[in-house]
Amino acid sequence: MKVKKLHLLVIMASLMILAIPSISAGSCDGVWIGKYPYACGAPFSGLELYTPYEWFIRIEVYNGNPYTITNVRLSDRFGAEFAVTIMDYGGGMGGGIPEVTLHGGSDQCRVTWYIGSLASGESAWVDLQVETDINPGGKQEFTSCGEYYLNSGAVVKWLDDRGKQHSNEADPVVVTTY
Repeated sequence: MKVKKLHLLVIMASLMILAIPSISAGSCDGVWIGKYPYACGAPFSGLELYTPYEWFIRIEVYNGNPYTITNVRLSDRFGAEFAVTIMDYGGGMGGGIPEVTLHGGSDQCRVTWYIGSLASGESAWVDLQVETDINPGGKQEFTSCGEYYLNSGAVVKWLDDRGKQHSNEADPVVVTTY
């Protein structure tokens, strides 16, 4: 069966920690999560049923503060309709390796990464390959029309220079079939 590859760089969650001198209402604790700039039209809508698809996604965390942030942790969840593979990663100081684990009876994929610290102006990123999976009935996903959440939305947590914890999350990516 031929896989339809969507070769594009999708910045799924450009989690940017901005240099904001004072936190004001609606500033989200100094964290701004960028919109998803999809290239090549809308590759997440109008997908055909029973057809394998794969996406290449980058999740990036950027520290725009004038100080180092510590205890930076990234997480995201992907539906059981998808298989997730870590292709590459970089950045961060004193952190670990990103991991994909399976949870629950439906084997939902979870991506977790202890990034460690990010100095001012530094970023950390992880590149993922996400592809449609075969369901328990042996059929290629997607088997019915509708909307599917590719992920739950990336979440980043960190400590600022005073030890105060912050977090924010990106919107989930939705794919639609016809």
